[in-house]
Amino acid sequence: LITVSRSLLLARPVLRHVLRRSLQGRRIDPTDPSRGRFDRAGAERILARTFRWTERLVPLARLDRLPTVGNRVNVVLAVMTVALYRALLDDGVAPDRAADLVSDAGWRVYETAARPLVFLGRLRHRDRHRRMVFALRLLLRFPFSAPGRPGYELTTDDTGDAFLTTWTWCPPQAFVREIVDVEGDHGELEAFRRSWCTYDWAFNDLLAGGQGAYRRPHTLSHGDDRCDMRWAVDESGSGTAVTLRSRM
Repeated sequence: LITVSRSLLLARPVLRHVLRRSLQGRRIDPTDPSRGRFDRAGAERILARTFRWTERLVPLARLDRLPTVGNRVNVVLAVMTVALYRALLDDGVAPDRAADLVSDAGWRVYETAARPLVFLGRLRHRDRHRRMVFALRLLLRFPFSAPGRPGYELTTDDTGDAFLTTWTWCPPQAFVREIVDVEGDHGELEAFRRSWCTYDWAFNDLLAGGQGAYRRPHTLSHGDDRCDMRWAVDESGSGTAVTLRSRM
């Protein structure tokens, strides 16, 4: 099992690096120049607040319920997403701005983790679609393995011109929703949606070498009963999404 202390120990230097890169120099409030910009001291202050919130929130995540290491890692990251959002609010950042800053910071982590998959896919396959499916299959082994609730729950279909993943349970999203149900919604669900639930378009484009054609008609974070994702390559190279068959 990944212990809480080990998870936080590993995450601290990563989060410090991410916050410095994503916060320093950014406006605190784009509509009010008098608020200034984040400097290094500001990033360190938010980092310290983030870890205080993380220590408070981790016990509520009940990581021992989750059946796989990958599921636990992702829920720890969801804890830190909420913790960073709340740390920014504590620093006087408006909720809408805080959600955007959390999203930008999270993408840096997401993209960094995705790059090796893209590289491996290119080594393994010349065909863009097969590269994409190869990378997605690796992700479904770790960290998105799906043993069922309370872990990830999904079905897949790669028999057509798209790779279909239909998720009916997402532990990170379930954690955030549970926190909101207990402590009230101060924008945490929206911050989670803007970060975790908006990366797929850019990720599909990354996997497809700039020719992604991603669709998601339904989303758990919008209150739907599933996230039905359609990963595909626009072989025409026109930048226009291809027509994907539906599997509702």
